[in-house]
Amino acid sequence: MEAFDNALMLDVAMGGSTNTVLHTLAIAREAGIPYDIKRIDEISRRIPCICKVSPSSDYHVQDVQRAGGIHTILGELKRMGALNLSCITVTGKTIGENVDEWDIRSETCTPWAKASRVSGASAIVVDPNDKLGTAGRTAGGNLAPKPMIFFPGDLRAITLWRFAAAFNAGDAAACAALFTEDGELQVNDTTTWKGPAEIEAGLKAKFTEHRGMVRAELGTLNGTPVLVIWNYQGGEKKIACLLRMGRLRGWTISKAYHEYREAQIKAAQPAGLMPYDSVFKFKASDCIRTMETAYTPDGGLAILYGQLAPDGSVVKTAGISDTFKKNCGPGFVFEGPCVIFESQEDACEGILGGKVKAGDVVIIRNEGPRGGPGMQEMLSPTSYIVGLDLGDKCALITDGRFSGGTAGACIGHVSPEAAEGGPIGLLKNGDRIRIDFPNRRMDILVPESELAERKKTWQPVKRDLTGWLARYQKLVTNASQGGILS
Repeated sequence: MEAFDNALMLDVAMGGSTNTVLHTLAIAREAGIPYDIKRIDEISRRIPCICKVSPSSDYHVQDVQRAGGIHTILGELKRMGALNLSCITVTGKTIGENVDEWDIRSETCTPWAKASRVSGASAIVVDPNDKLGTAGRTAGGNLAPKPMIFFPGDLRAITLWRFAAAFNAGDAAACAALFTEDGELQVNDTTTWKGPAEIEAGLKAKFTEHRGMVRAELGTLNGTPVLVIWNYQGGEKKIACLLRMGRLRGWTISKAYHEYREAQIKAAQPAGLMPYDSVFKFKASDCIRTMETAYTPDGGLAILYGQLAPDGSVVKTAGISDTFKKNCGPGFVFEGPCVIFESQEDACEGILGGKVKAGDVVIIRNEGPRGGPGMQEMLSPTSYIVGLDLGDKCALITDGRFSGGTAGACIGHVSPEAAEGGPIGLLKNGDRIRIDFPNRRMDILVPESELAERKKTWQPVKRDLTGWLARYQKLVTNASQGGILS
């Protein structure tokens, strides 16, 4: 139970995909653990949203990794006193032990963990005489971006990439962390630094001496990856030497040396890739925030109930824009007439056909586990709404589910679903829907007596199904139970 809580706390802390709710409920039931959507709602009310990833913000996954990654988000949950630290993980250690080692804000974070974060981005250095520009050819002759074809999956190349990113950032500690305890870095014929401490001290002095005018670029020499060390002086650049790897143990260097022989330098081929540490482009403390600086005091996912979703629904509040909130007014309540579509395909045709306008509540129903059947992932309708500049002006409600890349006021997993006679199946075009985000409710502004009359004549949408798909439709539960077979 506590491990599931940890997973959901992480999810709501970073405004993750609504699909996590569906899959977690299903996994829990398969494991025989009584985990329900109400427990997720309780977690989302007390865990703040401290990280947002594109399209919910300008930060991307690689930025989150550089800012500290998943373990630093978990570290913030630990500092809040929320995380269950004793849960065993696949590493064989507890989650608390993993966080202590890998949370870069932890006093016990390992040097290797810090070094691995400096994985770097890449500035593409193009030879003006290279007719292919930023492209190159694979071994099969196909065109591909140059970053895609530099020793993919090669441990030596990956480790040199990390070293170059740290080197170009002037981070001596991160460079040194890439060496084994008995590692050696030969500077020249008379000087060899031994051990991470000596390597760090030596590099620190060199970085001060270089004043940012010496840079490392990836390259090849006789079919092996190397670093080409450039010296920038007087507006020109010249190769000072190469950095070659003698021995590698796993992901760490046991021996590396500088190559000054002219023949070897001439034979080296720069790859056009100059790794750098991307952290200078943003504030890591803003990418992964603390409880005090959180985006919101509650989580980036919320469970909405109410008249329209008695058994619950899910919305990624982290993906709702400030512009939409402003359009809602000070109470963050959206109200509008519904425009109904009976499938994703109908919705795509209707949205592109101009049936949706600002202020509408788009209803896509019969896309739940039973209605679909199978609950296909929907990205196209939300993309079309955004493309028509309606993303901040409309809400979308469905008994189906969305892609993790969806942003906006998109509410999914409405339960009970239309195919089982849920309230969403009783709606008619023009019915007004009220979505109260702070109080986590969705209500139909139609008299209960009218809805009761509609229920008497309601009929499910018929799908022409046979075989296992027909059996699945009869046995599957709604999204509030994980869409599992009963």
